[in-house]
Amino acid sequence: MATGTLTGTTIASTYKSLLRIGSGSSADNTVLDADLQIVEDGDGNNSCLQLSTDQVLVKDASGTDVASCFEVQDKDGTVCLSVNGTNNNVGIGTAAPTIKLTVTESAGSRVASFINSHAAAPYGILIDYSNDDPNGAGNSFIDCDDSSATRFALLSNGQIKSVVHYATAAGSTQTALYVDDSGFFGKVTSLREHKKKISDMEDISWLYNIRPVNFEYKVRETEERINRKGKSEQWPTGKWLNEADGIKQYGVIAEEVAEVSGAESLLEYDGDTLSGVSYHKFVPILVKAIQELSAKVEALENA
Repeated sequence: MATGTLTGTTIASTYKSLLRIGSGSSADNTVLDADLQIVEDGDGNNSCLQLSTDQVLVKDASGTDVASCFEVQDKDGTVCLSVNGTNNNVGIGTAAPTIKLTVTESAGSRVASFINSHAAAPYGILIDYSNDDPNGAGNSFIDCDDSSATRFALLSNGQIKSVVHYATAAGSTQTALYVDDSGFFGKVTSLREHKKKISDMEDISWLYNIRPVNFEYKVRETEERINRKGKSEQWPTGKWLNEADGIKQYGVIAEEVAEVSGAESLLEYDGDTLSGVSYHKFVPILVKAIQELSAKVEALENA
């Protein structure tokens, strides 16, 4: 090819591709204010790539957002990375990202890996809902869906949903899970090494001042949510309706227990607000009560 007679304009009009380096203006009225521009042609309608000292700009030459303004493909034409200029969505492994970041994988391996190698502060992922209502049951931090429903969800109000808890055997060795008054999950240990000031249990006659009751829980209010599969689901709102659920329960009333001197350790609090009773703490007290009753029965039998 004889290059001596070719100019940038003839290259652009002939091959629909033009590389410009530097600054200034050209015959097609495109201002070159970047270090590098690659323009399909100069009519102001086609896509361009602009690299300047502090940014990478990919846009329509007229400044209009375009639906697919940037893609990276492998040698076979499979999209590895895509950026949608209309809705600002980013896709990894997909050419059609449906939300701000869509990552797809079909090779049977992990979709994403987050590695923080900092020795002192290896922080993970931060999900910030500070501009939203934290009690909204419809606001999900994390959703794990299969083809038909949401299998696991962590909501912004702290609720956790997992539909397989009662469908999966826990095994022969089981440990109860508890939540402390700071919201941390864990188990209650009975090992000696974690305890101080061990002594025999004191008088438990106050136990007989606690009133056992039958009751039914109020119905939890729910709202409809449409999951990403288009299926309808009912999610709790965190509120309770003034009607019974029809299921007979056995227990105590926390406000009544709070009035019983000696029962303070059985109470649960959310900050300074009474929130319930720890039923598992009744167990050692009831053991003591059974021992005392057994001793009385034995004494009467031997009299």
